[in-house]
Amino acid sequence: MKIYNYELKKEQLSNLIKSVKTGKYKEIGEEIIKKEILKELKNNPSLIEKLDKKKHLVNFVKNIKKNLYRGVAIFNEKDVEEHFSIQDRDYKYFSKIISSIKKKDKIVDLGCGLNPLKYKELKLKSEYVAYEINEEYVNQINKFFKENKIKGKAHCKDVLQIKRFPKADVYLLLKLLESVEQKKGHKLSEEIIVNIPAKTLIVSFPTKTISGKPMNVPVRRWMNLMLERLKYSYEIKQEENEIFYIVKKINILLR
Repeated sequence: MKIYNYELKKEQLSNLIKSVKTGKYKEIGEEIIKKEILKELKNNPSLIEKLDKKKHLVNFVKNIKKNLYRGVAIFNEKDVEEHFSIQDRDYKYFSKIISSIKKKDKIVDLGCGLNPLKYKELKLKSEYVAYEINEEYVNQINKFFKENKIKGKAHCKDVLQIKRFPKADVYLLLKLLESVEQKKGHKLSEEIIVNIPAKTLIVSFPTKTISGKPMNVPVRRWMNLMLERLKYSYEIKQEENEIFYIVKKINILLR
């Protein structure tokens, strides 16, 4: 592979990916890591000839991991919650929320975790597109879709790096923004919501802490204020473990 006047060998790229794909970064998809490596090398192509030296290699890998950290931090946060989400989510209750939405031919699930494995319990007939940074989860979901002849596809992507979201009728952001908020704040959450090309969003937050204690105020006031400022109508529904915002983006222009 040629990067300007420098040659990056296939074996060299493969070794760089392996060097990054360690520890808490090992579950990140290779394509995500590869993209970040190539981006870094295009910005500084002379590094290609220096990476055979340990000092430069260590610094390069460190920088790549630093660039990937935002998505990994959120993934790790969600991964801890995943054991609670898949077990504690009341899918009968959630199914009622989904069934109340008239148009749902296509659903997109951002930071899906293992939620798509509950497709049958939701009694859906929709096309289901899922995004998840954990490569193992993505493989598991795609296997499930194939075995059950479900029209769906899971993609191994960092949600925070998606520049253009696909059109859909409904978007699911289940316990995603909680992690985004802790790492990046309200601005990024608002940016995600505004850029989603769908009229209906289902956004959820936990009502309990990681230790299992009920939150004193599970309603996210910042979310209420933001939606009102954006003039998006919304309805709040709450069950024991989760609070849901059913958001309607009225008169949006689907790009």
